[in-house]
Amino acid sequence: MLSSASATDRRCLAERTQPECRPGHGRPGPPRATDDDRYSVYSYSPNADNDCHDDRTQQTAKTVHEGLNDSGDLVESTTYPYNRQGRMSQTLVDEDGDGEQDTKCTLTSSVRQA
Repeated sequence: MLSSASATDRRCLAERTQPECRPGHGRPGPPRATDDDRYSVYSYSPNADNDCHDDRTQQTAKTVHEGLNDSGDLVESTTYPYNRQGRMSQTLVDEDGDGEQDTKCTLTSSVRQA
């Protein structure tokens, strides 16, 4: 029913050749990536602490890609290994995405003996 159509709809019915009347007008297109966009993926290991529970609470990796999804170039990759006690033991960082480890931080803790 044309009487309930909006003013824009009525104009478009009468003027099909106008760009603003073409299908999809006014709808946002797919997002476009800029040079500043980054897509980060955080990984959590099942049973990372080897306690037979699938708790997925310990972060094991982070990867950062250029753009809006993981198909962009790898910018940075970080892995977090854990020791047998389920404690984070190191942080391994590839800061430039070339596949080679650039930074390694080894974590130590002092434990008091009872």
